[in-house]
Amino acid sequence: MWFKDIIIDPQDLIASYSTASSRIAVFYSRDGLLKSALAGKLDFINLICGIFADAGIDCLLVDASTMSAPDEPIGDNFAIWMIEEPPSCAQNPHLFHAFPAYLHGFWYFDTEGLRNNSSISKATFKPHKMSGKWTRHLFEKLHTKFVDNQMTKFEQPPAGVHLPPDGCIAIPVQTFVKPKFYETYVQYPELIAETLRIRGDRPVAIKPHPGLGLRDSTYIMKLHDPEHGIYVAPYNLHELLHAASVVVTRCSAVAIEAALHKTPAIVSGQVDFHHIVTTVRNPSEIGPALTAAIGAHRPYEKYLTWFFTHHLFQPRNQDRTIAKLRDILCLS
Repeated sequence: MWFKDIIIDPQDLIASYSTASSRIAVFYSRDGLLKSALAGKLDFINLICGIFADAGIDCLLVDASTMSAPDEPIGDNFAIWMIEEPPSCAQNPHLFHAFPAYLHGFWYFDTEGLRNNSSISKATFKPHKMSGKWTRHLFEKLHTKFVDNQMTKFEQPPAGVHLPPDGCIAIPVQTFVKPKFYETYVQYPELIAETLRIRGDRPVAIKPHPGLGLRDSTYIMKLHDPEHGIYVAPYNLHELLHAASVVVTRCSAVAIEAALHKTPAIVSGQVDFHHIVTTVRNPSEIGPALTAAIGAHRPYEKYLTWFFTHHLFQPRNQDRTIAKLRDILCLS
């Protein structure tokens, strides 16, 4: 096991900082990811711990269920924040956010944040500088792994159980609760209502999130009206994305998974893949966005290559990942 110790009491953490004679890398985690890290089941975290061990740096794992990262300067020590909720301490060059990314096997390792808050959102996407041959090759690999094998974050019903209408507007619905840690501009009830109002003759297929609460699920199911082209069902995600002409969602990872199907997406919240989707900030923008998105040609192959290979980490490519991590950690 890479971790020298696991710390439960925050006071123990403070003591370890003040008495340690060598540099320390403290990993903060909770729940299932904490258990997986402790059991050595996270390949990416194992790679990071191995790099630290080679540099003579001890790795400590903290159960951060009831605590935040320390507010005081980290100094020469490192903090690895493995939690989606941002830490209370200020941004620090020795504080890194590490968390699984949208597609299985890819990880964030970022000094600014995760997913919606990651530094990718500030990067400039320049498709004209990317090789078409290479990006087509990588896109085919991603498509084979995730689409052909029906791989996604949550378990899906088998294809063919609930058939979405061809050319539909797909609306994957998450919780109605407004997120705390990033901006959302149009919430689901209004987003759905306006999409239904301006859809014209296009059918709409609404997919409730598997974790949707009873009240929100009841609200969604009442919209089911096949006679008027509104369908609500737990669709197979990849089957829905393939059938859809456009995806409308608040800020779901489904919007970037849609790129695997070359299906355009509209979001109404802050995402770090905003370069390849259309963001609306009020309901009046949804109609024009739908018109512009349907049938639009976007460089999906180049974007997915840029996003997942230039900015994220894939522990399967061990040598390349270790070299990048050593460079970022200044431990080359």
